[in-house]
Amino acid sequence: MKSNNFRGLVLNVLVLLMISAMFFSFSARADLEIGLRNDEAVITRLIGPVFRINEDLLITEDLIKGVRLHPGDRIRTDTGGRIELTFPDQSLIRLDEHTMLEITMISVDQEFSRRNIGIRLLIGKTWANVKSIPNGTGTLSIASRTTVADSRGAVFRMDVLENDVVIVKTYEDTVRLEFSPPPNAPDSKTTAGTPGNPIFRQGNHEKRNQILQSGNMLIARSAGVVTRPFRFPLKVDICEWVLWNQEHDRIEK
Repeated sequence: MKSNNFRGLVLNVLVLLMISAMFFSFSARADLEIGLRNDEAVITRLIGPVFRINEDLLITEDLIKGVRLHPGDRIRTDTGGRIELTFPDQSLIRLDEHTMLEITMISVDQEFSRRNIGIRLLIGKTWANVKSIPNGTGTLSIASRTTVADSRGAVFRMDVLENDVVIVKTYEDTVRLEFSPPPNAPDSKTTAGTPGNPIFRQGNHEKRNQILQSGNMLIARSAGVVTRPFRFPLKVDICEWVLWNQEHDRIEK
């Protein structure tokens, strides 16, 4: 009987500690967002080495939680580094290690429900949780050299690999994709892909749009070859990076 009482006491203490930690997290986050202007983002989570870099990709500053960022700022994460940015509309973007990006636009009008948030992803992995604005206009977009992912409200990830291959996966709602093949892309033609995963090839001066539904992914290669959307198995997709983001997304809800 005493053993059961002790286990019950331990369980109650653990629950209280978890609730306290969540409350502290919400409180600390709210403090960081106080006074956030409509043209800036704030670092609300940071792990490991994360830096501000210049246009030559050289380190200019070690970043810490609470720093405000603006259009034109560039960020780099090194081994073990991760960062979360919160925007005025409560949308979030997280970067995994070995990622570089530039903030190109932050313009949020809370009164008239308008936003225009732009990110240029140079290399690495990003996770976006874009808040839906009822009756609102504008998007949050992440762009690589060949691919732009636009969202009015979705959870998705976008990876840019060293060979300019872009991978986009959507976990909730839909994402609009636009492809602009590089100048040296082959002439426009359709080609066959692997079974269940056909591909099309874009022309030199051609742009293609694609809507990516929840649970689907797409791969864009630097030569202008883009797979058609296909479903990815969620169980196979689960990795530490995905689980980390999903856990923090649940905390933010």
